[in-house]
Amino acid sequence: MDLGDDTRHGSGRWRRPRRPMFLGRRDLAYALALLVPFVAYDLALKTVRVVSLDDEHGLQGSLLLLRSDLLFDLGYGLLWLGLFAVAKVGLARLLVIVFFHATTILGALVSTAAHRFYEVTGSTLDFDVLLLFLSSPGEIWAVASSEATPTLSVSVLATLLYALFGPSLLSRLVGRRPARESAITGAGAPAETVRPRTGRLAWAGLCVAAGVLLALSLLPGGGPAGASESFSREAFVNAAVTGVQGVVA
Repeated sequence: MDLGDDTRHGSGRWRRPRRPMFLGRRDLAYALALLVPFVAYDLALKTVRVVSLDDEHGLQGSLLLLRSDLLFDLGYGLLWLGLFAVAKVGLARLLVIVFFHATTILGALVSTAAHRFYEVTGSTLDFDVLLLFLSSPGEIWAVASSEATPTLSVSVLATLLYALFGPSLLSRLVGRRPARESAITGAGAPAETVRPRTGRLAWAGLCVAAGVLLALSLLPGGGPAGASESFSREAFVNAAVTGVQGVVA
């Protein structure tokens, strides 16, 4: 049942059903269906690299090395939840969905490339390496193909397929509530509207929080002596930071 449809109240009067205060059930499912796997994948790869370090760093050192990743992933998630909340229909919603999928797929690919690059070379992936790949993709692609394992290739393909089609399928499943549940939700529920000012304030608060978290993720978290600042940064953040440093220098 659409949120805009009228529903007959238990007393026989027509009343408008409750509307979500921020994100609807289906929108929230769509966003989380892409955000949660991306965050889990990004943190899992970084955790593997942290564990592979020779130096003893303990739990506190591990958290320091994961600090940039945690802040980036949390800020990234809040940013897109806020954009989903403000762009509900029309061209704005279409653009949000397209950029949401594109940036998330790009982030997952950069994380995968950074992880494999570290396993092969022992170094972090910076902007210069990415720029070299873009300037001569044929040569770099030949080297990358020789280092890619079948498991990695299947994982990348599965990630791309899920990122393209998974959120839409899951959101449709979540949106199909049983008729009885819909009737109970609609009947006897007081009408509830979203005040525009409240919605704008909530969206602004999410954007500010996301901006602060993303800015903090740019700072290296420190850690054991064997870990560099580049290593402590999230993979996508490190590529962006090294790119800016190269331009400034």
